[in-house]
Amino acid sequence: MDSYNGKYELFDRRKLSTYPLTSRANKASVQDFLNPESCKKNKYKGLDKGYSIHCPYAEKSIIYNAYKENIPVTVHATIGTDIIDQHINFSAEAKGKTSGFDFDIFVHEVTKLNDGGIFLNVGTAVTGPEVLLKAVSMVANAKYKINHLNTADFDLRSVPVTFPDNSKENYYYRDFKSVVTRIPPSFGGEGIYIQGNHTQTIPALYKAVESLIAGK
Repeated sequence: MDSYNGKYELFDRRKLSTYPLTSRANKASVQDFLNPESCKKNKYKGLDKGYSIHCPYAEKSIIYNAYKENIPVTVHATIGTDIIDQHINFSAEAKGKTSGFDFDIFVHEVTKLNDGGIFLNVGTAVTGPEVLLKAVSMVANAKYKINHLNTADFDLRSVPVTFPDNSKENYYYRDFKSVVTRIPPSFGGEGIYIQGNHTQTIPALYKAVESLIAGK
């Protein structure tokens, strides 16, 4: 399963699968998107009502490739944090409702972790850890068994070797607190923290997994 916040979903759809360049290199696309006159031309009108989007670079989209492989994708969005929230046609109701549906899917997938599982938290300091914490709590309270849940948290900052007490600022970082130190031991697993730039650590992880698969 792949899970994201609302910003990544927009990044994947607009920057990877719709435009060949990022918005930093293609400022006109962002200005056009935010311009109400674009709606009058029907260029972006009604995207939250089931209209299709032409994606000529879909092969670069992680979400599209997950769809092709029948891998669940969930988006855990926040109201007021994304560029679409400024748009004339933005529907907070639709955004919140669909995010709620995705949380249900996420929880359902967590119920399958009765024979081991791995959760990777990549660059999300609050939303990802909190979604996981609430999901495993709900699953455990419903008497499902979660066994050998191992986790890894990827981020840039340094962390202490041992978990600090609540007088230290590091105690309040949700990703380290929940993903690494609290959740895995509760379900017979282990949590690790990987410090580094994602452009280095994620490709290194990919190559390591490829090597393991090739070794089998």
